[in-house]
Amino acid sequence: HEIVGVVTEVGSRVQKYEVGDKVGVGCLVGSCQSCDKCANNLENYCPRLILTYGAEYHDGIPP
Repeated sequence: HEIVGVVTEVGSRVQKYEVGDKVGVGCLVGSCQSCDKCANNLENYCPRLILTYGAEYHDGIPP
């Protein structure tokens, strides 16, 4: 469920990554950070979980 790859090019304003860096994206990109599940490091059970793919952002704005 995760995405991995190698950076092949970067834009002129990119500072965090360089060509050749190995990168990865987890299966979730956001959670509420205020519920009991999030408070106990169980973000994957958060009722407002936002998955990397196919998810709708609750406020319409990506995290």
